[in-house]
Order: sequence, then structure tokens, then C-alpha cells
Amino acid sequence: MPTLRPTLVAMMVSSLLLPSVTVAQAPADAGVAMLEEVVVTARKREESIQDVPLSVEAFTSEELQRRGIQELKDVSLFTPGFSFESYNSGLASPVIRGATQQNINALEQNVSTFIDGVYLPRGYVADLALKDVARIEVIKGPQSARYGRNAFMGAINYVPARPVDELELAATLGAGSDELREGTVVIGGPVVEGLLRVRGSYSKSEFDGTIRNTNPFSGNVPRPGTESNLGGYDREQYSLMLAFTPTETIQLEAAWYHFDYEDEATPTYLFGNANGVSPVTNTNCGSSLFGFRLFCGTLPAARALDYDPRAYGRQMKADVYRVGAEIALGERFTANYIFGRVEAETFQIGYSDSNSATCPFFGPGCAFQNVPLGELEYDSHELRLAYDAGGRLRASLGVYLNDGDDLNLFTFAAAVPPVGAPITTPLVPFGAGWILAGNTTTLTEDTSYFGDVTLSLIGGRMRLGAEVRRGTEEKTQRNNASGQSFDSKFTTTTPRVTAEYDLAADNLLYASAAKGTRSGGFNVTAGLAEEFRVYRPESNWTYEIGSKNTFLDRRLQINGALFYVDAKDTQISSLPPNAALGAFAILLNLGSYTSKGFELSLTARPAERWAINAGLAFTDAEYDQARDIRFIAPCTVPVGVTPVCPANGDLAGRQLPRQSPWSGTTGLQYDADLPFGEGWKGYARADIAYQSSQYVDQMNLAEVASRTLVNASLGAQGRRFGATVWARNLLDENYVAGSFFTPGSTTSYAPIIGAARTVGATVTFRY
Repeated sequence: MPTLRPTLVAMMVSSLLLPSVTVAQAPADAGVAMLEEVVVTARKREESIQDVPLSVEAFTSEELQRRGIQELKDVSLFTPGFSFESYNSGLASPVIRGATQQNINALEQNVSTFIDGVYLPRGYVADLALKDVARIEVIKGPQSARYGRNAFMGAINYVPARPVDELELAATLGAGSDELREGTVVIGGPVVEGLLRVRGSYSKSEFDGTIRNTNPFSGNVPRPGTESNLGGYDREQYSLMLAFTPTETIQLEAAWYHFDYEDEATPTYLFGNANGVSPVTNTNCGSSLFGFRLFCGTLPAARALDYDPRAYGRQMKADVYRVGAEIALGERFTANYIFGRVEAETFQIGYSDSNSATCPFFGPGCAFQNVPLGELEYDSHELRLAYDAGGRLRASLGVYLNDGDDLNLFTFAAAVPPVGAPITTPLVPFGAGWILAGNTTTLTEDTSYFGDVTLSLIGGRMRLGAEVRRGTEEKTQRNNASGQSFDSKFTTTTPRVTAEYDLAADNLLYASAAKGTRSGGFNVTAGLAEEFRVYRPESNWTYEIGSKNTFLDRRLQINGALFYVDAKDTQISSLPPNAALGAFAILLNLGSYTSKGFELSLTARPAERWAINAGLAFTDAEYDQARDIRFIAPCTVPVGVTPVCPANGDLAGRQLPRQSPWSGTTGLQYDADLPFGEGWKGYARADIAYQSSQYVDQMNLAEVASRTLVNASLGAQGRRFGATVWARNLLDENYVAGSFFTPGSTTSYAPIIGAARTVGATVTFRY
């Protein structure tokens, strides 16, 4: 890849200069299709994606289907500069522009996720596989001024499909390899003409997973155990939305979304807890003090794993309620209100040993741990008053209130190895033999005031914008076991300024500076001195210049952005001072980092039947200063052993973990008229996604190898019926999708094996 960098940089510079170059606009050809306009709500109002001075990727429902995108990790494949892995199903960790979240089980995320404008506070509810969506938006760069709630490096919006004025009836049925079965039914339309509309959906999906489990007891286990392959699931979703328009100036909405997920164990293997025991790989560097070492090199992939089938992934039930109102107050003022409520509970049991035959970690029992485990209830209110003076001046003021109650537990146990088949008793997260290591309740009250103003100059060709949010978060965290309680108040101010200039009607140049923040918190269970109990919010300033361009009568779009991120007070996992064997890592504000890079995207309709899209991103994220990191026992180097960790705990110059410096995607689609009758259209499509290698740990010792994945689909669609055959990971790439690293006296790595090739077919009906 290094030899490509000069060329790639040249491409980026060229794309940013394109608006200043005169491009001959070819006469419109009636036989050549134009690019469709994509409308997004990244700035909480509907506008063309080409008019938004932000780096935004949006996937419509049609694109999601044709590209084989089913959940958030698939979205990340086709969004350069965005990495995601749903570690053990419930520990979702999105990464944008290299801003890696150190503790993936923390309450707060580096990237905020919303469904229909309602904030989803935990990773286990943020990773959704919505079936009835209008689009999914990924907004890069700090969005704290606009969204608040930890939009530290961006935001993800799930935008559900809305009721319409005509009767809708649609059904989708699909089947595929590894016992994939799925179906969705949607019904909607007017209940009272011009007054009340409704839309409801139901979906059910089952999958056995693609990675073989070689454990001798995997063939027949009771739910919620993991039967047969790893990576399977059984999921149900419901949604209901009502839209009420009593007058021309008042629009009211009420919606309910229900999720019932039963995920089997993620295909992962664990090593590092006991030196030389893992059947997949051995830790291989650092000292062997206490029998624990580090791993240096590339984590190997596998297509078969020995995983105790009594373990399982995320078991989640969640409900999201939303009430919205939009009221026009004369010609220029609009009031918007959103109430949201999120209720969720989850538990899972992960297998934490390295060998199911000997169970050496705890011995003689097999080790299991339960995380995430808990429940939450969050209520939010947002009231916003917007002013629009015919496009010359836009402004808004608002207030946001959020009140949350979050219970988080952590248990682990050594269970007796199964003897004889079948297994008849499932593991549950509590009971005899389980040790409660964490039991905390977090109460959060967030109040923030926000506003923005945009002024148009030079006949509307230039626009200057400013946004700001002032937030106060009162947080209390209680150790339910000891009764010890901590509380603190975190106050943040997050501004954003933007300058836009239209070099031509379809050529936008913009520049922005924005501050993002991520909330602070507590190390309640660590039993530390006062100065280590609270960690502060972390922040970043991101500077971005970009350009969005449409050429050739809307048959070519080229967008690009350059960014520079300066992050401070970085929350880094570290052992507490004088940590003893078995100590847990905590979060401390120990460093700073910078991230710089670029993003490019191209969409084209070069001929009547052809469509092309491509994207490329480069991110260079490294620590500037990160001293006094207390690593782990293996970094204590005896005489004669080469050190692998800096003696002073300094990470300066090392890359942030769990992010790929290079990522890219390209897609090619061919459309055709089919001889099946009037209105029948067909298509063939292939998509390629690439991510370069990424480090797993802060010391940059272990890494995940690069991978290239190919999806393909072939479909036909008539006025009522359609059919698609598809393949995900068409070339059956064997790869590690990601890995997290747990620092501590019992260091461990957990590589996640990516899904093998899956093929299937889908039929659709719509009325």
C-alpha cells in the first residue's frame, strides 16, 4: 500500500480542486439515466446530501438490499473511514476517523446512535438490524453541537420508513445457506383520508451461523445455548407508527419499535490467560511472569473453533417509544418536539477458557463471564424553535433533557465441564457458583441548551454558520454491593463554525471547525484513592475542508474531505497504581492523540445501464502523549528478555487500536429491461470492500490482518413481484473481523472470526 499513497493523495487533491476547473457539461441524453437525489436529515431537516457541509454516507432501503447490508457491521464495510464490530453481540463499538473507544463495555460511546431521533445509550441497543427503514445515515466528525449525547466523533441515524397517503402492502421472504430464514411484512396507508395514516411492520429472522463449532456437545443444547455453528441468531422486530395531521400547520407522530434478539455465541477464541494452552495460538512475547504473556504478530483466522455450547451471545429485549410534533407558527417559525423513551434489558454468557477439554484457566471448572448484563430506562425531551427567513437567515434555539437509569452487572463462574450428551440444563447468569464482580447503577440527568444560525451572503452563494451547545450532566454511580456512591457534574460547551461557498450551482466548497465531547464517569469498583475515582470528559477539535460536486447533467458526483483531529484528556485503560495480580483495569485521562486523513467518494452513471460507486479513506491516528500507562505483568521484563512495553508507559507515536488506516469500497451495477412483461427490470451488482490491517492493543504488538470482501446480487423486479439471488463474502475470505484486548494481570485477546460465504434468495411482493 505505501507505493499507492502518492497516487491516492493526488486523487484527493484533484477532487478538491475540481470545482475550480471548468468541466464541459455534455448535452442531456434522454437515454442516459441521471443519479437520484439522496435526501438526508443529518442537520435535523430534510435536504439533499450534496447540500450538507458534512461528510455523510447514506444508504437507502434499495441500496441496503442490493449491497447485502443487513446490520451495522455490514454498513461499516461500505463506509470508508468507519469501522465497527459487535464484539460478542452486545459490546458494539463504532469507530469513526480513528477515535477508538478504549473500554467497549462503558456506558458512553464515541459515536452516538439514534433511531428516529431518539438516542440509544448502550452498545447492546445501538447495534440493530432494522428491516423497515427509509435509510441509514453515517455522519462523520463531531456532532456534539447538533446532537449532544456523546456524538464525540460522529453519529449514526436509523431513519424508519414513514406512513404515506396510499395503501401499502409488502412482504419479503428469504432463505439461504446455514439455515437462514427470514421474512418481513409491512402494511400501511390512510386510516382517515388526509387526517390519519398508519404503518406497521413485523420481521422474523433465523440463522445458524457460518463457523463450525467442533465441541463434542454442540449438536443439541437448550436455549439460550449455542447449537451447531457459531454466529447464529433468532430475532424478531415489530414497529408501529401513526401520523396525524389535524390541520395544515400541525403534524403529530407516535411510534413504537420492539426488538427481541436471541444471538448465539460469536465465533471467537480467547487466549492469553494461560501461557501455551490455547489450541489456536500461543502468546509469544514479553515475560512469562505469573504465566501470562503478550502476543506479537498477526492474529490467525479459523473456520472451526472449540467453543462450549452452553455459552451464548446477546439476549436482548428493547422497546423504543417516540412522540413527535411539528407546528408551523406563521410563515417563518416552526416548533418541533420529540419525546423518546428507551427500555432495554440484556444478558449473555461468554466462554472464557482456552481449551474445553482441560479448562485450565479456573480448573477443574470451565470459565464463563457475563457481560453485558443489565437493564436501562431513559426518557428524553427535545424542544426546538426554528426560524427561516426565506433562506437568507436560518436560526434555531432549543433545550434537551435526558433522564436515565442504567443497571450494569458483571458475573463470572467456573462451571463443571459437561459429561455425556445431550446438555439438558442451560447456563443462567446467576446462581450457585457465580461470582458477582460488578454491580453498579448509574443515574444520569442531562440538560443542554443549543442554538444555531446560518447567514447567506453574496446572493446566497456564501453561507456562514455557527452552532453551540451548553450541557450539564449530573451523574451518580452507585456500587450496589458495597453501598458506596459517587456523583459528579460534568459541564461542556461544544461549538461548531462552518463556511460554505458555491463555486457553481452544483459545486460546493466548505470548511468547518467543531468540538466534540464524550462524557466522564467513575471507577466505582476499583476501590481506589479519591483522585482515581473520577475520570473527566474527553474532547476533540476537528478541522475539516471538503467539496461536493455534481457534473455531467447529474451523471457524476465526486465528493472529498480532508480532516485533522486534535483530541485531549483521552480516556485510556490502565491498571491502578500498585496493582496486584487479578486487578481490573480502569479508565484514566492519561493522554492525547491526533488523527488526520482524507475521504473520497464517487458515484457515476456513465451509460444508460451502468452505475458505479467508489469510496476511499485514509486515517492516521496516533498518540501524541500518553504517559504513565500502567500496562500489565508481562511488561515487567526479567534479565535477558527483550522488553515489549515502554518502561515509562509512554505510547507517544503509536497508532490507536481497532481502526484500519486504509479502507475503500467499489461497486458496479448493470441494469436491464426484462422480457417478462411490462415494467420488469433486472440488475446485476458486485461490491468490493477493503480494510487494511489494524492494531489490537495500545502497544501496537498484535494486529488483525487486512481483508477484501466481495458481495454480489442478481435481481428482477416487476410492478408487484421481485426476486433476488445474492452472496455475501462471495470469495469465502477467511479473516478476523476484529479483536479486543483486555489489559490486566490476566491479559486476554478475543479475535472475532468474520462470517464465511453465505448465499441465498429473496422474493418480494408489494401492492
